[in-house]
Amino acid sequence: MKDATLLQKIEAYLFYEGGTATVKSVAQVTGATVEDIEKALNELCQIYNDNHGITVIRTETEVSLRIAPS
Repeated sequence: MKDATLLQKIEAYLFYEGGTATVKSVAQVTGATVEDIEKALNELCQIYNDNHGITVIRTETEVSLRIAPS
């Protein structure tokens, strides 16, 4: 598991943003590198895409948390 604190910071920031955030802005806010954010986002995708009501939506440069389709 990736650093749980980093995962929590990413989750909190994405909820706070309430929309789409750039990976770069997530890195700046958390103090992590873009590479570390990318790795953590991969883990968040695995966590949320396993029967959760929330899903992670990603593009090459942006990320958001959304309600999962039913």
